[in-house]
Amino acid sequence: MIAIIDIPSDKQSEKDELFVYTDQGIRGTGSPIRLEDGRLMYFVSIYGNQVADTLSLQFKSHNGQMINVYEKLSYSSFNIIGSTSNPKILTLDADGLPNVIETIWYVIYPNPFKDQLQFELSLPEVQEVEIELLNVIGKPVTDKTKLNGTTIKTMINTSGLKSGIYIVKLTIGGNALYEKLIKE
Repeated sequence: MIAIIDIPSDKQSEKDELFVYTDQGIRGTGSPIRLEDGRLMYFVSIYGNQVADTLSLQFKSHNGQMINVYEKLSYSSFNIIGSTSNPKILTLDADGLPNVIETIWYVIYPNPFKDQLQFELSLPEVQEVEIELLNVIGKPVTDKTKLNGTTIKTMINTSGLKSGIYIVKLTIGGNALYEKLIKE
């Protein structure tokens, strides 16, 4: 399935990212492409297992802010949602962006990485955090790491992974956040 998506906002950047996921994992990701008329638009290939799976969306701004998108999509193989002349529009609040999930700070480094990934998180209250490393089709490639606290620092050994693109899934207090990483 392919979705052509517009997020009308003057606060966008070509460094923003859009993630599409189900409760089973990531199903697609994309950064906006600037069209000839100056608009930024997302062209996202979405993978699925079952027709009518509910797909959630999450927006990561260029400054690292993770933002839930309220619209949901329904998976249908060989389907195209939207076009450049009539894209799927995501609803925005008064600030020009959907509401922020909650105030958290995190950093994952280095990116690109070689044999290990470092994670640092600062949370407003003690919460359980799960860290999973997924391949581009959403399958786990490392064991899930579970931690608790308000300030968390940990490392994951990635020496057994092949070079390529991976997705980190951070689940914090039941909310999933996604980050795209590259292994050299």
